[in-house]
Formats: sequence, structure tokens, C-alpha cells
Amino acid sequence: MFSSGRRALLTSAAALAVTLPVAVAGPAAWAASTADQTQARQVYNYEVSEIASRAQTFTAGRTGALDRVDVSLRQVGHTLDDTSLTVEVRTLSDGLPSDDVLADTTVALADIPDLTEFANVVTDIELDVPAPVEQGTSYALVLSSDAEREKSVAWGMDRDTPYTDGAALTEMIGPLWEPGWNVNDPADDMTFTTYVDPGSDSDSDGYGVFQNDCDDASAAVNPGATEAYDDLDDDCDGSVDEGFTAAAAPAIGRAASGARGGAVTATARWSAPRDTGGLAITGYTVQAQKLNAAGQVVARVTRTAAADARSLTVRLSKGRYKFRVAAVNAEGTSPWSRSSTIVRAR
Repeated sequence: MFSSGRRALLTSAAALAVTLPVAVAGPAAWAASTADQTQARQVYNYEVSEIASRAQTFTAGRTGALDRVDVSLRQVGHTLDDTSLTVEVRTLSDGLPSDDVLADTTVALADIPDLTEFANVVTDIELDVPAPVEQGTSYALVLSSDAEREKSVAWGMDRDTPYTDGAALTEMIGPLWEPGWNVNDPADDMTFTTYVDPGSDSDSDGYGVFQNDCDDASAAVNPGATEAYDDLDDDCDGSVDEGFTAAAAPAIGRAASGARGGAVTATARWSAPRDTGGLAITGYTVQAQKLNAAGQVVARVTRTAAADARSLTVRLSKGRYKFRVAAVNAEGTSPWSRSSTIVRAR
């Protein structure tokens, strides 16, 4: 869509240096969009025609959907009805506009007023499909036209480098982007404003749906949240319960032989694992291994212990034993600990 809802009329070179666009309300579809990046000064114009495309690089100040731009435009001469202006948002490659077009639209040059030599209209241009932009990432606003040079469109610009997060670029016929008008004018910036919609934030967690909030009904789920072990993608990175693992093995302690007389027992001792895998320990598995005279394991007795236990006395048949222990959390069971010293069940 296209509307020329603002005017910045210039009558002298001195007046040009202080001309600023005046904001106007856009259509209802733009209601959530707010100005993000802007360069409002205009002291010169650059033509956009079949022999010269223009670009302004910029760095997004917020993540969201870039759905409209303002550019300062006027006809250079009487324009034929079948010529047009193409407006694109592109990614950058090595600081220059790439061939990756994120969003675009076309404006008929016949709809742009044919005004005095230096007078432009600051024009609202709605993109056909919003461009997804990310805070801190740089992009290019590219204008190109099929109009002859004598019947082209002029894009307002300034040569005082008022915008520090980007620069004006020119592509003359071939695919070679250069600073400003040419390599001798590296300090130019085109007149522009970008508008970004962060999307609805129904749960008021500070993240809109265009800011990768994967559950806008839950304030606990957003890109800034800490992942919890809850079968949800809490931090909206596309993975569920990532970063959690089974615990490391407990540290085995010195086992103890059973006391003489009474039940035949032996006691295992251990310390909690230093790495719990990010989850609470829910219990321990304790295994007593019976040894023959050659030191080979001939039988195993396995028991469980509570999460706060650090020893377990196991009732066994008489003989020599060694113990090993594993920790259990919600993600699974740890590796076995080292084996304990050999003790006697008695």
C-alpha cells in the first residue's frame, strides 16, 4: 500500500538542512508498529532509476516484524504510468546488500508527486509481507526502479553522517555496491524510518510473539526464561528440557563389615555426586557384590536408599563383598561409583 501523508517542502538550500519528516498515523494494520531506526535529515537527493539502485543499511533496534518504512521521495521529471519503484528489505553479506530479500513491495512512480527541484514527500510504504528482523542485526533498505534517468524518482539524503548504525550505498547498473554516490562520498545517509511490530504480549512477560515467545499465554515461557525440567520448551529455543542429564557417579566411601553375632550384614557408605545433572537426586541404588576366593563376582544383591541417605546396611549371606552405588534423578541413573573396599558380611 502507498500513501503520501507527509510533506517537507523546501524552497532553498538553507531550508533543506533542517527539514524533518512529520509523523502521521498509518492504517489500522500498522497500529502495533512503532518507529525503530530513523535518519530524518534531508539536504540532497539521489536518483533511483534503471541505471542506479540505492540502499541504506541499518541496524535493527528491536526484534519483530518490520512491516513499513518511510522514505522521502519525489519525481525527477514527468513519469510514465507504467514505471515503478521497488522497495526491499534485504540481509547483508560482508556489509553489502545480499540477494536475500526478506520483504518487498512495488509503488507506481505515477503516484509520487512531481514537485519542485528539492521538494520531497515523506512517504509511508507498507511492505507486502513483513520482514523478520532481530535486534542488533544489520539489514539493507533497497530502492530500485525501471524508470529512465530523466524520468526517475529522487530519494532524500544527508551528507553529515547523522545515522551511525548504517550507510548509504549505490549500485550503478552492474552488481557492485559503493558507498554513497561513489567511493569519494562515504559519509552519506538516506532519509528513512523503519517501523517494527514486536507482536502481541498477552502474558506481559516483555516478549511479543514476533520476538520468539513460543507461548504468549504463559509468562514463565519466553526466550529469556530459564529452562526447567517440565516437558516444556521454557526458553523457546526449539528444545524441551535441554541441559539436564543424569547425575555423575557418587563418591564411594569406606564400607564396613557386619558386627559379629545377630543378623549377617555389611554396610556401604558414599557421598552425593558433585554434579547432579541440574536436577534433584531422588534416591540411590546400592549393589553388594559377593566375591569368591579368586576375587570374582559370583552374586549380586541390589537395594535402594533414600535421597538423603549416605549409608545403607544390607542383610547378606556370609562371605566377602564389595559395594558400588549409583545416583538417581528424573533424567535417569548415574554411572556406578568405584567399588568399595572389600568387607565381610557376618
